[in-house]
Amino acid sequence: MSIRKGLAYGAIGLAVLAAGLYALGFAWVRGTLPQTEGSIRLAGLTAPVNIIRDANGVPHIFAAREVDTYFALGFIHASDRFWQMDIMRRLGAGRLSEIFGEPALETDRLMRTLGIHRLAGEALEALPPPTRAALETYAAGVNAWIERSGQNLPPEFAVLRYQPEPWQPADSTVWGKLMAWQLAGNMRQELLRARLNGILPPEAVAQLLPSGIGRRASDTDVSRAEPGGYAGPAAERLAAALGPGPTQRWASNVWALAPPRTATGGAILANDPHLGLSAPIPWYLVRVESPMLSLRGATVPGVPFLILGQNKEIAWGVTNTGADVQDLLLFGTEPGDDSVLTTPEGSVALTVREEEIAVRGGEPVTVRVRTSPLGPVISDLGERFDEAREDDEALVLVFTALAGRDMTPAALYALNHAKEWADVDAALESWTAPPVNIAFADSEGQIGFAVAGDIPVRGPGEGLAPKPASLRHDRLGEIISAGDLPRLFQPREQWIANANEDPAPPGYGFVLADSFEEDARKRRLVELIEATDKHRISGSLAIQTDTVSPVAHDLVPLMMGTKPESPREAALFADLLAWDGAMDRDRREPLIFAHWIRELTRAVFEDDLGEVMDGYMTPRPTVLKSVLTDWQGWCDDTTTDALETCDDMLRLSLRRALLRLEEAHGPNPDAWRWGSEHVAALAHPLFSRVPMLGWLGDASRATDGGEFTLNRGGSPVWDEERPFAHTHGAGYRGVYDLANIGNSRFVIATGQSGNPFSPHYASLVDLWRDGKAVKLAGSPEELTGRGYPVLTLRPDPD
Repeated sequence: MSIRKGLAYGAIGLAVLAAGLYALGFAWVRGTLPQTEGSIRLAGLTAPVNIIRDANGVPHIFAAREVDTYFALGFIHASDRFWQMDIMRRLGAGRLSEIFGEPALETDRLMRTLGIHRLAGEALEALPPPTRAALETYAAGVNAWIERSGQNLPPEFAVLRYQPEPWQPADSTVWGKLMAWQLAGNMRQELLRARLNGILPPEAVAQLLPSGIGRRASDTDVSRAEPGGYAGPAAERLAAALGPGPTQRWASNVWALAPPRTATGGAILANDPHLGLSAPIPWYLVRVESPMLSLRGATVPGVPFLILGQNKEIAWGVTNTGADVQDLLLFGTEPGDDSVLTTPEGSVALTVREEEIAVRGGEPVTVRVRTSPLGPVISDLGERFDEAREDDEALVLVFTALAGRDMTPAALYALNHAKEWADVDAALESWTAPPVNIAFADSEGQIGFAVAGDIPVRGPGEGLAPKPASLRHDRLGEIISAGDLPRLFQPREQWIANANEDPAPPGYGFVLADSFEEDARKRRLVELIEATDKHRISGSLAIQTDTVSPVAHDLVPLMMGTKPESPREAALFADLLAWDGAMDRDRREPLIFAHWIRELTRAVFEDDLGEVMDGYMTPRPTVLKSVLTDWQGWCDDTTTDALETCDDMLRLSLRRALLRLEEAHGPNPDAWRWGSEHVAALAHPLFSRVPMLGWLGDASRATDGGEFTLNRGGSPVWDEERPFAHTHGAGYRGVYDLANIGNSRFVIATGQSGNPFSPHYASLVDLWRDGKAVKLAGSPEELTGRGYPVLTLRPDPD
């Protein structure tokens, strides 16, 4: 045989082999996608359920009995998002290292120390029977899918080579605990204050971490006691273990408009909760219809209840209260026995557990978890696994979400069934963690607002920094009663709005927190609400995606106080002065402004803060504004003999910002765009880390918005590599029309499926980016008439 013929036959053979592998691969990929039409018999159902998936992959569940809706939702959640569900419960249980290996070990150690999954299981038994039954039926639906899936699991299971375990009802309650941990930022704030107390005088710390941020201007500021606080080995260990990151990371918008302020004839409620962005997003859209329960909105895969949305009578939306629900207390330990804490009042015995963490590709690791009656010894996180502690200090975390009692699932169940304000108010009495602000509207045109959750009773200045246990306040452990939390019903303004500012009215008798989120978004929200007499659904959608930054309006005029040093700088100054503050992805002004603010923050504070700068490096416009006006002494560089001014710092930071921009984007400012850096982080959490597969499941998009716009575009500004990546924002938006339920709008940031091979993995991302949304409406006949597939789940008598 000639070489040419051999090559020809070899090429044919390779082509046949490639075609065969492609066919096998295609068949495998198809097998990982859910069945969307036909009929399936399943044990656990009481009557048939029809599931119609619309053009966006959103399931419309039609059932004759409410109990079957929970089963069907569990089945559907698992069919679209089971790997996400499994990762969520593994995260809460501290079992990520089993599949990811050593890189996940510190996260597992944190979860074991907090005891998230253990506490979730213990709280399950205290839930009312209807709530427990819903959780159990949902778990049965998830397990029915697991049993049917066999080897056709989501592709992540094949890549990681492991099999799922059955779903337990307690797995569904883990999510609430994880959210409570994610939304409580005070522990980091206490550690930051402690570290600052160690290097700066009290008056300087009070300027860097001012009280009252986010409160209404008309409110009297809460006077604070001397911050004091502790900074020592245990605090340093814990701060190092947590790593750099924000001391606060909460943001969301919600507003309710009564009929006199709408053009629809009924109330309108809008909500866009802001969390970390991911692919898939944590939210999952669904519509549920049964004789006793009708729901539309956002669920979380793994949880059987509607978290945000509406039923036939009411709609509700949520923002994070930002309440101070964490305290750090310093104890000593008995010499030679760290299982006993010491205080001037006596000794406190610890519960000590040794838990083994399985580590993929390595030996199991045993972690020693110490827990006091007040909470876990959180400073143990700062110790290496193979080294003994050199001091006898122990920081204990007192955290309402770890107190044992957790009735939040029951509150969600009741909220899903609520028909009027009284029902909502009663449901929220059970809400435990995280503390939230809930806005309400109903089909009668009524609107309301309430704070819900366990919030400690504390006085001014309490809980600002870690304190020795002997100095803890007398009310430690006492919770503000639900009846004493802020409430508002039918306000005379005919609208309600919250953007994480202090939700308490003037003269409120309790301290919810020392400070809240910057008030920029709230100022812009009120401005837009009051600018229109009669609001439409489209108007609320536009408000949700508004990109104007009040912070730019506040700071740009002050930054323009310095003079440009070149014609190019003069041109950039002219652009910034003419800029309307819109953080649009196709504009260069937001990019210049953001980099300048970042460099200005570093230039002003780094000489004073040194290593503590890593914890302080986050946008603080209120502080910067005060520095450029009243506290200009901060602008002096303490590392030089000269006396620098704020003008010097503005010039220095501008030069640094422009140099960085030139290095990243070239010398021509006309080519600079905010969207070149402000990119929504929507890459698949697994495939993005696999060589040659980074493209698979990457739904990242250049986006509008910024840290302080209603269209939230939060970024990790402390990250040197990608300080303005869009990592935090509104992964879900809902606008609810209480006059016409079918006219409500919904969107999530990615798509319904977690499978990157699915056509619905990222099918909503462009709608989300561009401020558009979809309806969840139509009778079964209307939906099937559009050609949407129908899957019928039938009871299996065997």
